[in-house]
Amino acid sequence: MAAKSESPAIASVRRVLLGADSRIAEEVKWNSPSFHVDGAHFATVNVRGAAGALLLILHRGAKKRSDPLDPKTIPDPKGLLEWLGPDRAAVRFADAKAVTARAAALAAIVRHWIRRL
Repeated sequence: MAAKSESPAIASVRRVLLGADSRIAEEVKWNSPSFHVDGAHFATVNVRGAAGALLLILHRGAKKRSDPLDPKTIPDPKGLLEWLGPDRAAVRFADAKAVTARAAALAAIVRHWIRRL
């Protein structure tokens, strides 16, 4: 699904997410690379980024859910998650090198996240 103009950081995030669990698939949704398990979307790349950074938004679908996600249920020993609300968090990467350096931690977070979809 990679586009010709895909940044190295986006390519790295895609590799990590798709390698985290064999059930993860991707598609373009909301004009961005988005990831799902059995149709339940859980992550979207913010291609515009913030201040030049790539943002990966972890969520539990497009609509707010009535059952909030307890941040304590998502182990984050590297402090990657920036909680945006009770059902969303962001992970910020400066570049592909930053994604690679945190690949194992990101994959672990993703595996825990998709258990709570």
